[in-house]
Amino acid sequence: RDQCYAGVGTTVFDLIGSFQKSGSNFPTWHNYHTLQFDGVNDSITGTAISTSSNTFTVETWVYPTGSTRTQSQSATGIGTLSNNRIVVGPNHEGTNAGFGFSVGTNGVIVHLHGNSYFPSPLVHYTTLSGAWVHIAIVFNNKTPSLYINGSFVKTGLTTSKSFVYNRFQTIGNHGSFGFYQGHIGTISSYNRALNGTEILNNYNVYKGHFGH
Repeated sequence: RDQCYAGVGTTVFDLIGSFQKSGSNFPTWHNYHTLQFDGVNDSITGTAISTSSNTFTVETWVYPTGSTRTQSQSATGIGTLSNNRIVVGPNHEGTNAGFGFSVGTNGVIVHLHGNSYFPSPLVHYTTLSGAWVHIAIVFNNKTPSLYINGSFVKTGLTTSKSFVYNRFQTIGNHGSFGFYQGHIGTISSYNRALNGTEILNNYNVYKGHFGH
């Protein structure tokens, strides 16, 4: 497991390294333990904190304040490349795929990124405004599933790429794909597929901290 922790100034620390600010557009610390992204140009970049592939889990606590754009669910082709609310940027992984995702007040989108490849194999639209929300995305043999606030929501589509890499380097944006708007509390990454009981337990452990 790897987890991003709060820091000071323009550094966010994690268990095996750190993210450094990207240019002068570092997000704003809120109460010294969450980061607020303006949805315009705030982002964080650094060395990759995970090298998992095909089977892994990423969890985050977020408080979105801007809606993400509409995408069609698909495991092939190229979706919309701009105006997404990117929480974790999907690395370009050549003939394979890099994993990332967006969260807006209107839902969650999983992105994959490779050569001429930017589909959304899992898309779920729902109201997520006005509160902190726990998002867990589980890949099991290249197939994504979504949990919101500890509850299973849906399973997405399986890519035909040989590998899906969970090897993110950016938080809040990735290239011109769009900027996240809202707060991010924590991001945790696991090199295995957590089960529903584990995800619910993680939600219950931290929900008091985030006002649930």
